[in-house]
Amino acid sequence: MDTIVIFIIVVCALLLGYCAYLLRSSSTILERLEEIENSDNDSYAQRPADKKEERRRIKINIQASDRIKEEIRNSGIQVRVEEFLLFWITLSFAIGILSMLLTRNLPMSAIATLAASALPPLGLRIARAQRLAKFGLQLYDAVMLLSNGLRAGFSFEQALTSVATDMPDPIGGEFARAVAELRLGTPLEDALEGICDRTNNGDMRLMTSAVMVQRRVGGNLSQILDNIASTIRERVRLRNKINSLTAQGRMSGMIIGVLPVAMYFIISAMNPSYMQTFFTSTLGIALLLGCVVLELVAFVLIRKITTI
Repeated sequence: MDTIVIFIIVVCALLLGYCAYLLRSSSTILERLEEIENSDNDSYAQRPADKKEERRRIKINIQASDRIKEEIRNSGIQVRVEEFLLFWITLSFAIGILSMLLTRNLPMSAIATLAASALPPLGLRIARAQRLAKFGLQLYDAVMLLSNGLRAGFSFEQALTSVATDMPDPIGGEFARAVAELRLGTPLEDALEGICDRTNNGDMRLMTSAVMVQRRVGGNLSQILDNIASTIRERVRLRNKINSLTAQGRMSGMIIGVLPVAMYFIISAMNPSYMQTFFTSTLGIALLLGCVVLELVAFVLIRKITTI
């Protein structure tokens, strides 16, 4: 029981320390930025080295906090950073205790805790990928709406506003953010580039490039958008066809990859002493590491085969 308590305390301390490090900037960011803005640039550049080092640490903390906020926002999950980190700690804590109570195996519980701590970031990435995939499917309708708005006599900014109000999320939210930036004085190119950076969508970059070229050299923008919409539609059709052809291979790779791990945890829960050899002998540890390496290699190979 003492081992369980020590294990839980260590895991929670590490997670709480990491969360405190990420959130430390949120309580001081406004005061620090105000200090920098109110100071003279030349005099600030001539401050002692420790002040410059402090400014560098502030920048790192801000980037770490903003990265998590941007991941949460891009995933479409309506939670705050503090709530996400609290869920992250709670899940790792609960899985660690449950694994220790079921298996009475400290190494296995440590592995389960590490795996559980990786689930929330993985869930964010999966949600973000699904949201961006949905954005790609909606882009054809958005481009056609832009083209029809231009034919109806709208300006391009008014057509963007119609997309932001008439299209559902995620594309409606992204265009609404761009429209808000335009109203605050952001150039059109920067607003559209912001959508491209957040979504990392090649079709969106194509549309942005076409719009910027047209604004510089002139031309029929509605006709250009029609051609881009046709290109996007054909790309989506081809992508869906490829996904349907590779679905069996991707599912087989997923099942084959998950099956050994699932069987290990099931057998360990039923008979913990049966799997104890993997952690108590040199050969067992070598075999376990070899299995992990082979699992990763197989995952990468199957992903390369099924990705076209």
